[in-house]
Amino acid sequence: MKNIADRILEFIIEALEEHRKSLNGTPESIVKRTTLQAGVVDKFKITYKTINQSTSKTGNILEAETGYKKYIRKELLELDILTVEDISDRLIPLLKDKVQEQIVSLYANDPFLDYHFKLVLGFQTKALFDSYILYDDVDQQKKNSLKKNVEDYIENKVINGKYPTDHLEIFFLSRHIVSPALYPYPDIERIRLIFERITELSKGNKDKQRTCQGDMVRNLNSWVIKDFFPKYFDLKGPDYDFTYSLKENAKVEDNDLALIDLVIYASILILKYEPNYSRDKGIKYLNMLSDLGFKQAKEMLKTGSDTFNKEDKYYKDSSIELLANDVLAFFTINIKEESAGSYGKALDFICNLLQKGFPKSYRIKLKSKEKNFLPVKKLGKSQTHQFFANALQYPELYDKIGKYASLVVKNEYEWYEDVEEEYCAKPGTYAVFGLGLLDKRFFPLVAEYMEHTDEEHQSVQNQFTHAFIQKYGVNTNTIPVLTRCFLACQDHKTLKLSAQYETEQNLKTFLESIEGLEDYHVSHLIFFIWGKTADFHKSKKKATPYIQNLLQQIEDKADMKYLG
Repeated sequence: MKNIADRILEFIIEALEEHRKSLNGTPESIVKRTTLQAGVVDKFKITYKTINQSTSKTGNILEAETGYKKYIRKELLELDILTVEDISDRLIPLLKDKVQEQIVSLYANDPFLDYHFKLVLGFQTKALFDSYILYDDVDQQKKNSLKKNVEDYIENKVINGKYPTDHLEIFFLSRHIVSPALYPYPDIERIRLIFERITELSKGNKDKQRTCQGDMVRNLNSWVIKDFFPKYFDLKGPDYDFTYSLKENAKVEDNDLALIDLVIYASILILKYEPNYSRDKGIKYLNMLSDLGFKQAKEMLKTGSDTFNKEDKYYKDSSIELLANDVLAFFTINIKEESAGSYGKALDFICNLLQKGFPKSYRIKLKSKEKNFLPVKKLGKSQTHQFFANALQYPELYDKIGKYASLVVKNEYEWYEDVEEEYCAKPGTYAVFGLGLLDKRFFPLVAEYMEHTDEEHQSVQNQFTHAFIQKYGVNTNTIPVLTRCFLACQDHKTLKLSAQYETEQNLKTFLESIEGLEDYHVSHLIFFIWGKTADFHKSKKKATPYIQNLLQQIEDKADMKYLG
């Protein structure tokens, strides 16, 4: 047994050293980037597994990932003959002692290991499938130094800070403030204050703000899944899509009661800031708290969170009744009087909440006698669609509808929640499509919408483009908009618009609209207008010399191999 333990220990030392060499810089240079990093590696896993050596032969090896998709392996046949009892009762205790004596002491004063380091030995063979923790401890000297740095940073750079926070430092700060090793019982009020201050300090740089907010939300989410819920639930599956069951006689410990608010806060932040596909996690957490008996979580699922004032979430008069639930992300609109005034109030209600951080993916539950829909094929006939089509019946509301669209048009990976996947539509779709087909003033809004459309997950823009051409045709006013539309459309079928494009002014306008585009984007546009390479060349051959010259300029900006 000692011989096996020595060989495993030798492999662990070799794997750690290989991992150290694979770093992008020395551990010393890495931790110097910020005072909020005490070490580089916080977890390392060695796995004993069965692999296929050939079509008819398997073998058992030790394996360790020592860098990005880089592994080292060593054969160790003797380990496979041990029983589960041999491993758990004899081998693991022996290894724990050796790891403590040799490996941890080897890196005692080295920033390669983080202040909290965990070493795991896993088994993945036919006879064995389990894992054992060989080491899980905190270096008190590193911890004390790091905690002081964390407190100094919070006080000087966040609470009393004057400048946008640095992404790298927020990356580590957001991990530390929910680390059980540093803060066994995280302070919900301070975490809330830190989040709000980071958001405020970075308001001048939206990209940095979103990145820092994302770090905070992800690490709060990680704390919920890895540190809080496992005490009370059995979790199965990956973190992003786990199933859960309440443990028998589960009851929240007194020390954990204060942490319920942090789980609720994490849920709210997920619902508010994470992409649409992550929203179910926030709702799942509230359902889990409800299963634990917390009425507040159950009530939030019915009425929404306390993020917004009551007057922002509810309005009623003789013409309309409005209700908003930010947890389940919907607006309830009851139109009692069909008028521009009623729809205007509803639009103001929605815009006010969106400006204050209402979830970007939402739906509208509409009660109305009017049932209008846009003249665009293959748009899902949802109540959200119906609401905007109804509002578009009133020209005096166009500007207000345009204001709403401007608020949401850049939300590229968010979706209305009440249509089937094939009719998937991002927020602002119905407003932009309707305004674009009703008033030329909103052509720039259509172009902006198309610039922020994810054509891989949404196709309704294809049908709008057909409707737009039928309404306005191809001319110098529409070509810049059509260029943006075609770039957002899926190139399944050519429209063959060559006859409409091949005038001097139209081709010049088209050339201006493609200035600065990548060659494959120009090819994409050529496909919609002319077809494949042979179609384009056939059209060029028939054209007058002047038009041929303009067509050649277009071809020079394209990569025709994309067209076939």
